[in-house]
Amino acid sequence: MEEKTEIMTPKLLPIKRWENHFSYPSLGTLRYLALRRKENGFDACLSKINGRLYINPEKFFIWAQEQK
Repeated sequence: MEEKTEIMTPKLLPIKRWENHFSYPSLGTLRYLALRRKENGFDACLSKINGRLYINPEKFFIWAQEQK
């Protein structure tokens, strides 16, 4: 029986670790979007846990698609 190996992306990533998993957008762009999250709707992608911002990659790419 073959084992299926997948690379799993975490459900929540600290913003600082985004670039370890994805090349787009840059860390600076993410920080800018997070700073203006109430204005641009980016808060749908973010969770604040113990004062740190975490991003949900799945929700981010859905949000990015909707920004067309």
